[in-house]
Amino acid sequence: MNELPCSSCAGLCCGPVPISSSRMEIILDFLKKLPKEERGRLAAQERSRMDCRFLDMDNYRCSIYAVRPWICEAMGRVENLPCPKSETIVQIIPKIVEDMNFEREYEGGIECFSTDFDWD
Repeated sequence: MNELPCSSCAGLCCGPVPISSSRMEIILDFLKKLPKEERGRLAAQERSRMDCRFLDMDNYRCSIYAVRPWICEAMGRVENLPCPKSETIVQIIPKIVEDMNFEREYEGGIECFSTDFDWD
């Protein structure tokens, strides 16, 4: 199995990501636990309209990595979601697990996209 090149990632797979209402609750709870200064630093970063609002633009790292949506976790690990930095890298998750996780994540629908999040 190949390693994903995330250690040198420049956030190329971060963009409009669908977020379910149940996942948004988890994300908001996670963000409440971040120090106020860190939330302020992330909120003050300039992003383009298509940038994920959770991408730390200073460090090119996901600020919610521990609680990121399943589709972000699957990027580069599911056949139809190859890593955009290295399209030859695909670590296949068994199809049944892929379907189960996707259905569970979005069974209640999509609340918003990561590009819609407002830090205020």
